[in-house]
Formats: sequence, structure tokens, C-alpha cells
Amino acid sequence: MNSIFDDYDKKFYLYIFPIERIKITTKHSIENMTIYPAGYLDVDELLNNIVYLDSEENEKINGQLKYFKDSTLIAFSDSAFHDYPGSVASDEQIIRRSFQKVECVIDFLKFKYCDFSNPKKLPGRVGQISTGETLLLMIHMPYTRIINKTVSCNVLTVGNGLKIQENTILEGFNFSKADIAEVGHIAKHALKLYSAALEENSDTNKFIQIMRIFEFIAFPSEYKRFEKVKEQILSHIAKNKTDILRIREEFVEYSRLRTEIIHNGKALEEFDLVPNPLEREYLIDKLQSYLRRCINDLIDYYNNPWIEIDKFRVQKKRRAEKNEQPSEEEACAKSIVVVDSHWLSEHIGKYSQIYREIYPDKSFQKIKPELICYHILTNTRTIEYNRIFLFYVFYYELDGTNHFGQDVKCFDKQNLLSGNLTLQFHVMKMPNLSEMIKGIDNIINYICQDKNQNMFDFKNIVFCGDRAEYADILKNTASSSNINIVIVKDSHTSEMGVDIPFFHVGHLTGISLGLTNDEL
Repeated sequence: MNSIFDDYDKKFYLYIFPIERIKITTKHSIENMTIYPAGYLDVDELLNNIVYLDSEENEKINGQLKYFKDSTLIAFSDSAFHDYPGSVASDEQIIRRSFQKVECVIDFLKFKYCDFSNPKKLPGRVGQISTGETLLLMIHMPYTRIINKTVSCNVLTVGNGLKIQENTILEGFNFSKADIAEVGHIAKHALKLYSAALEENSDTNKFIQIMRIFEFIAFPSEYKRFEKVKEQILSHIAKNKTDILRIREEFVEYSRLRTEIIHNGKALEEFDLVPNPLEREYLIDKLQSYLRRCINDLIDYYNNPWIEIDKFRVQKKRRAEKNEQPSEEEACAKSIVVVDSHWLSEHIGKYSQIYREIYPDKSFQKIKPELICYHILTNTRTIEYNRIFLFYVFYYELDGTNHFGQDVKCFDKQNLLSGNLTLQFHVMKMPNLSEMIKGIDNIINYICQDKNQNMFDFKNIVFCGDRAEYADILKNTASSSNINIVIVKDSHTSEMGVDIPFFHVGHLTGISLGLTNDEL
């Protein structure tokens, strides 16, 4: 363990908040703020000179210290708080002022790593613990103590929060720099609004908050009609003339939805607005991508007056109007499929033989790889139309993968079409079975990592495989990640005792052979 006084001078007031539901791997510092991984600091040393004669009070303090030991910590030093007396009457003032110092860092991390469509990744609020109270450790003799106040009226509980593996989590954080100017302060407030919108519980509320953020970004100092808002926003988003026309049409629809919700009291989920959950998710995802582009532009111009943003928008829009080259943006599905091709091929062969014995006079259709993949998606309820699905297929020798019509290695980097689905294959050749299992473990771990906004995050993993070695991999993934898992397994002879939703490989084979549900 390390001493916080390796980073800070004891003569300053020092403030430490615990942050639950966020895990980082290394210490990160910026200006006078530092974020520490859980367990990095020697927390006991901070109160080792304080004696509580009341055993009940001592037990309470030890209980509170546990949150500081088990959580990620954010610390900062400041001499400006000396005006506040060391009594509990000043606790709320101290906490709220401390919030102002550090909450932008968490807003920035939420902006980089969190998604509107996956609340499972949201970190806890600064200082708030699972019981609802907010804790702040204030260190400055003789007033070293833990402040305990109830600030927020609810607690974030869904999912496991953020787990960040990157070592550059504060790259681009410009808000503590001395040259921050008007645009930087506006960007900072936009991040605060964005952070609050992430915590909304319904798609309707998320949509309205996103519209309000657009309004703020377009005209931070005054209210303008939404018609004018869209022209400012599209300047950040559009890359060509086609984009400009498309985005204008989109914002006409957004304006309609906004009017129906705000003025007519409807919900986005209603049948005449956007009743389909997947379509709502696509809508919110698209709006999130637009917001990110707008806010990233503001962050880049953090040390400029607002007039520079006005100039930037005019110039960027002119470039887009002159650009006739169409955009090439592929829409990747939110689900990814990982396949043990030896296991799947073996069981396709096994159940194909069983069905031929049951129905000796029936003419079976040939099992095609794209058909198998299509039925994997439809029967695990992860299908999304007009999207590209990634299939990571593992094998270690070709002899065990002979039920796919051709060698599995031939599918590598190939796109197969099934209706309006695109199936993109990435085939991984491993030296042996043991290495294949390790490779599958590695790819699942990578998929489950919380990534920044420049990298695609998946929401679902479909895993095709059933070996005893996969049990711990799947259990750990299900319990510690924010990704949904569905498995294709042999429910009659499964080697994995895992409580995870599944689809029976025998039914998958039968459907792919052309059998009806009644014949399975």
C-alpha cells in the first residue's frame, strides 16, 4: 500500500471521496486531483492519530473506512476551505463545494465510457455508498474526520459499473487547465447535463434530456426555436451534402417526437411514436453519437471564446456542402457470436444423424453456414436487421470442422449474406484444444471490457460451445461483466453447470435441416 502524502503536502487541506462501481488499474493524476485504484492507498494511516472514546462511534468510523478501502478514490488538495469551521454544521457546504472540484472528472469518464443504452456500466456517484449516504474524508489537523451526509435521494444499483483497463482515461480532460475559456466552461456544463441524462430511467426521459442538451449546445446563452437548433448541431455532424439533407430530415422527426412528448403528454414508447424497443435503442444510440461529436468539438476548443465555435460551424458546414463524396459508415450489430467450431460441427453431425434415423423418408435441406448463423441469431433473440454481425470462429484442426460445407478457414474475413443480414467471419486457428479454450477466454474477456467512445461496445455475447472448461469462463463473465450472455449448448448432455439462458443445439440443427417445430 502507498501513502497519499507521497502525492500531497500535509500542510494543505486534503479531501477524499470514495467512488463505488468503478474499477481502474493504475493511478491517474491531473493538476491537483488524483484517482486511485481500490486498495492502492493506506487508508488506516489517515486516521491513525484519531481516538474515539465512544465504542459505538469507533465502530461506525471503522465501517465507513471500509468503503474507502474497497472503493476507487478521488482526492484533491485545496486551501480554500479554511473559512469553514470544523463543525458538522458546515458539512453540507464542504461536501457540495468539494463536488464542484471533482464531479467534472466523473462526468468526463461517463462521457467517454458509458452508453445511454446500457445503464449497467454507470459508475456510482461521487462519494455515495450503497446505503445512500455520501462520504468525504477531510484531512487537516485538527479537523481530520469523515463527513457523512445524505445528498442524493436514490442509489445506482443496476449492473456492475465501469471496469476500465486503459491507462489514458483522462486524456483530453482539459477542464482543469489554466487557459480554460468560455467554450471550455460551456463544454463542462454540457458534460454535466449529459451525465444526468445517462441516469434517466426511461427512453422518453433520455430523449427529452438529449434534446435539451442539443438546445444548450446550439445556443448556450439564449433560447432559440428548434428549427434553428438543428442547423447549429448538423454543423458538427455532417460530413457531406447527403448528410446535411439526411440530418435535416431526421431533426424534423425529432421535433415531432419532442412536441408529442412535451406538449401532448405522450411517451416515446407509445404505439404511434417509437413502440419497438430495438428501434428506440437505435434512435437513442444515434442521438448519443451526435451528442458526442458536438461535445468533443467543444472540448477541443476549450480555450477559445464562443465566437470561435460560431466560425468553426460556418466553416465545417461549408466544407460539408461542397463534399459530394458519400459517407461509408457500417452499422455493426450489438451482439457478437463466439464459436467453438469443433464442438458445433460435432453436434451438427450428431443431431443430423439422429433426425435422419427418425425421419428416414424425409428429404433434408443442405445445412449452409449462413443458415446456421441466421438460426443462431433468431433463436437466441439477438437478431438485428440491416446490421453487420461479427462471428469469431475458433478451431485447432480442420478434420473436426467438416459439417460446414467447406473448410472453416475459408470463411476468414468473408462476408456471407442471409436475407438483409451481413455475417462477417473472423476465423482463429489455434495450436491445440487447450490453446483454443484460452483463446476463447481471451476474446470473451476483451469483448466484456468497458471501452471508450471511439471503440464499439457490444451488448450481447452468443457463445456456441459446451465443454467443462468453459463453465468458469461463462460464470465469471455473467457475474462480473455488463454484457448479456446466451449460449448454444447440448441441453441433454451438457458439461457446464451454469445458470445462463441457452438454446439447444439439437433444435438448432433440426431447424437448419428444414424441420418444423412440431418435428423437433
